[in-house]
Amino acid sequence: MSNSRSDHGNLVLSFVGDQSVHPTWLGGSTGQNGATGLEGSEPRRFDLALVYFGDDPSHRERQECDFYLAEKGFKYWRLKELAATKLRDLLARYERVWLPDDDIAADTPRINRLFDLFEKYRLQIAQPAIAAGEVSYNALCVDPRFEVRFTGYAEVMCPLFRREALQRCLPTFQESRSSWGLDWLWASLYSKREIGVIDAVGVEHTRPLATGSLYQKLAKMGVTPGDEFRAIRRRHGIRKRGYRRALLNGTARVRGVTAEGTEMWNRPLLEGWLGRRQAA
Repeated sequence: MSNSRSDHGNLVLSFVGDQSVHPTWLGGSTGQNGATGLEGSEPRRFDLALVYFGDDPSHRERQECDFYLAEKGFKYWRLKELAATKLRDLLARYERVWLPDDDIAADTPRINRLFDLFEKYRLQIAQPAIAAGEVSYNALCVDPRFEVRFTGYAEVMCPLFRREALQRCLPTFQESRSSWGLDWLWASLYSKREIGVIDAVGVEHTRPLATGSLYQKLAKMGVTPGDEFRAIRRRHGIRKRGYRRALLNGTARVRGVTAEGTEMWNRPLLEGWLGRRQAA
């Protein structure tokens, strides 16, 4: 693992398998060591760290990143352990850390902008909006009217943390092997203004929901993600059932900021009230 550090303070850290789409993150990038020859390429203002859990002995991922580990384990569960050991020094070097799943497709310019807007709005936790692919929460899809929306919630699929927020949330990472429910626990730690969806950056979710090796392994262990989610809510007294349903249905009423800098609600008051009524 390299000990270098760039001055941008941005890290993309992902647990990747053999079907990972992480090479898309380097598309349109000149990287750190020269131009790619791609038209419209843009310097990469983030470092890439990969934790490889696949079975390919060639370990091609080692050549595609700035930092590399080969480790098995569930993403957040294993990250809590690694953050105290093999990744401790690495994480201490960065102000912002994006943790996308390996089925999230995005190019370098979009990732650069994700970090820029995260800093612009001084968010603690955020995620890019979903522009294509299956979603759990319809409210997390791109709303083209906005640059950012203050949803008070960002999903475990691709959250971006400020360093202090990551340290605050790390102790929660082993409360769920499936990771279901962790995002609602994080949401309980911050106000709505501190967690948002960045609509100006849309990414693609390239695999169907609840598929892949993670769910196969959980099934063999007898772990049910829904049960883990309900257990977290009980342990921590997390309510917000109506708001969760509104996010699921895409009817949640939240404030956002347009590209022109105008702050406004995403829907009228009455419409938001009706959405909550229907979700209840």
